[in-house]
Amino acid sequence: MNFLTKLTFVLIFSLWLSSCNNEKDKPKEPAADTTAKTEATQKKPDGPIIILNWGPNFTKAGQDFNVQDNGESALWFNVQNGTRNTVVYWDTQQLLSNSDTLATIITASVPKNLYRKPGDVRLHLRDTLTGNTSMNVVFIIN
Repeated sequence: MNFLTKLTFVLIFSLWLSSCNNEKDKPKEPAADTTAKTEATQKKPDGPIIILNWGPNFTKAGQDFNVQDNGESALWFNVQNGTRNTVVYWDTQQLLSNSDTLATIITASVPKNLYRKPGDVRLHLRDTLTGNTSMNVVFIIN
């Protein structure tokens, strides 16, 4: 066989092979709902929000604490059964809150006006979607 004949044979064989893998001959799968798949793979809480550890738990009146790059004071909570919808409450006031990807660490910014005066402040966490809450912990302002 000469070169041209071999090349023709290879091209024809390649075309035949590619027609065997033609997508139009395959049955269509239903479109994937990526949101549903993502939600399905996230761990669902199996009980109330449990605060495993948190901090800081005290400050002096008017003194900033756990100061962040933006100059705001912040609280952190290591939790069990948290979700991306978990927020921190300072007594009855909801704080601007964030969570890590797994919702095991919840953080909250605390405005300066909230810790100007001495006193004990009840903190708790709440899932804004399910309503699940944690037990209260106490932040002390001396």
